Amino acid sequence: MQDDGDNTGRLRLVVVGNGMTSVSLLEGLEAGDALHRFDVTVIGDEPRPAYDRVHITSLFSGKAPDALTLYPASWYAARRVRLLTGQKASEIDRVNRCVRLERGDSLDYDFCVLATGSRPFVPPIPGTDVPGVFLYRTIEDLLQIKEYAVGKRTAAVMGGGLLGLEAAKALYDLGLATHVFEMAPNLMPRQLDADCARTLLQEIEQMGVRVHLLRAASGVQRRDDGLEVQFSNAEPLCAEVLVISAGVRPRDELARSAGLTCGTRGGVAVNDALQTSDPRVYAIGECAAWNDKVYGLVGPCYEMAETLAGNLCSLAHGTQLARSFSGASEAARLKLMGVDVTTLGSPIGAQEDCVLLSRNEHGARRTLMLRERQIVGAMGVGEWPERERVADAIARGTRLSRRQLSRFERDARLWRASQPAHVVDWPAAATVCSCLRVSRGRLGEAMANGCNDVDALARQTGASTVCGSCRPLLASLVSDPDPSSHAPAWRVLLVASALACALLLAWLVAEPIPFASSVQSRWHDIDALWRESWAKQTTGYVLLGLSLAALSLSLRKRWTWLSLGRFSTWRNAHSLLGVSTLVGFLLHTGLHLGANLTLALAAAFLAINFIGAATGIAAALESRMKGGSYAPAKRWRPRLAMLHIWMFWPFPVLVVFHVISVYYY
Repeated sequence: MQDDGDNTGRLRLVVVGNGMTSVSLLEGLEAGDALHRFDVTVIGDEPRPAYDRVHITSLFSGKAPDALTLYPASWYAARRVRLLTGQKASEIDRVNRCVRLERGDSLDYDFCVLATGSRPFVPPIPGTDVPGVFLYRTIEDLLQIKEYAVGKRTAAVMGGGLLGLEAAKALYDLGLATHVFEMAPNLMPRQLDADCARTLLQEIEQMGVRVHLLRAASGVQRRDDGLEVQFSNAEPLCAEVLVISAGVRPRDELARSAGLTCGTRGGVAVNDALQTSDPRVYAIGECAAWNDKVYGLVGPCYEMAETLAGNLCSLAHGTQLARSFSGASEAARLKLMGVDVTTLGSPIGAQEDCVLLSRNEHGARRTLMLRERQIVGAMGVGEWPERERVADAIARGTRLSRRQLSRFERDARLWRASQPAHVVDWPAAATVCSCLRVSRGRLGEAMANGCNDVDALARQTGASTVCGSCRPLLASLVSDPDPSSHAPAWRVLLVASALACALLLAWLVAEPIPFASSVQSRWHDIDALWRESWAKQTTGYVLLGLSLAALSLSLRKRWTWLSLGRFSTWRNAHSLLGVSTLVGFLLHTGLHLGANLTLALAAAFLAINFIGAATGIAAALESRMKGGSYAPAKRWRPRLAMLHIWMFWPFPVLVVFHVISVYYY
């Protein structure tokens, strides 16, 4: 048995795993003025230093891999931390207190920390190793997908959970017709109830991504034209790219081989001090099982790292372990494929004797988990103005009144004032960043200390540095516009839609363009557009062609093989074509709307364009606006879009009758 410490008196600390959690541990040791008291070695099996895995999908939008790096190798060196990348630990020798590497080296330790994270689960079916099949976990995985997808048209994602939907969005943004198949009856089955999952599915399919539920893959075969995914209960699905995102499993094999106790469902068992069954070995992050529970979100992993850093600081200073991990919130506020998804409190199924109360308001679904009127959890899809108040009620263990329950059943809200308070007016205890549990009060303290922009607040408190969904709240707090969160090309959509509305409103009060009073007038040559048959036919067919071109937006959303370009580009083209049809309508009719069926056709055409323009304005504002001003646009956009679609259906029939009447009579 070795003595504690190296020849300099520093405690030898070996950290197995170089991810976001282990970096958070090092930051905690440095903040506690204890990092210099340890001789630290960090082992990472990836070829690069730790990086931001939460935002890994940004690689598809052009972000460089190095831009995701949390700290360069020089950061570790400056703190006398030995960083070993591209190397894998093969054994923990607990008797001799050393970690052996696959390449044969041995690292002595006084304390060892397992932060090995998780690995993707690959279903045990044939064909998952053929070309064109990828995992979605590391930077290398995504770079391979991005390179392979060039020139491809179709893709499929195995798994409808958080990571699967993120992968689907990335493939969709690459211009591939994308399918998602999930063996459960709902999307995100671990986080959402059936009603919320159904609302999420509708929003995703409205974008053009096809979702297939209750599909159990039985194998993958390579064909000449791509891949064929076979199912035990459905017809095969063909795609050129397949991404497997069927969940993760704790990487506990190193601990098991060392004889450490593991949880019943995997993960290295730890106590409140995050010690394993060997008091010299600790475990944190996705590989740890606390109270037989494995956390999969980065927020709880950071809390584990903070707790362990405090205890290691105590060891370094020769005092007793002072920190305890007592569980962590799994609340999440996510933006999945452009859709707000909220989970608060206990996950669905984690609490016994709970009832679900679910209601819909303006296309947004909200569900409460109740135990004898005490709110223990909540989930929602879409805008939820009361979200922060609900989160606070869960944290306080609030027991809802019967009046509140009646109001929720009637209006899908618990309090009278449904308009969200500005983040400036939130109480100090309100949580702004769910991932890291950063409160409004803590942000206020940071602002008082000179943090007066979003980036400064993020650096000081960590808020918005994980999933980023609270970044608009930080921007509102410091009155700092945050253009990074706006949807692309929203200005084009807004200008085109506003121009269309202006033209239509002007025509409501305008008189029909008069015909020339004399054949000798120059105007007589112009009004031939509305008198001469050949001119009427020409402008009529041009107008019909423009209308059909505008209709292609619907085809882009519903025909999976039509995968060229981004949806936002198609939507902007649709709005510009809408404006061009109004110009064509003016040239075709001169605002002479006719009578009977001709008048009905003109009225239908103008109504379709007016509702479409209003939908475009709502969609643009939905991308641009934040906070309370954002809610009306979010509420009205899907209503107007559906009305726009329904008003189109009489149009083809009226066009056919109009053409027949012109040629017949």
